Amino acid sequence: MRDRYMRTGQGFLVVFSVIDRASFAELDSFVLQILRVKDEDAVPMVLVGNKIDLAHERQVSNDEAVAYAEAHNMPYFETSARSGLFTHEIFVQATREIDRFYRHGYGSQHTGRRCTRKSKRCAMS
Repeated sequence: MRDRYMRTGQGFLVVFSVIDRASFAELDSFVLQILRVKDEDAVPMVLVGNKIDLAHERQVSNDEAVAYAEAHNMPYFETSARSGLFTHEIFVQATREIDRFYRHGYGSQHTGRRCTRKSKRCAMS
């Protein structure tokens, strides 16, 4: 089921819990699974550290998460789903990443053609 969602997705929020080191350790396998299912070298992704409202239980530092995000060329946000802190910004950034990715011709889904609404014909760009 997960593979089907990954195959049709254009961008991904890669979420881990800042209070659960095991969820952070699983990021590599999750990112690799996305790339494998998409059959791409790169896919728009945003790394999200969740549960920052539980700072006293934190197991993954901001520095560790930022380093991971930079190494994988993705933006990083911290959020609290409980309080809604920065949730809107994460989805806005994901949309920007998707737009930038496909506008600049990365990924096999981008054919180098653009379609006009009027004619429904595609023209080479």
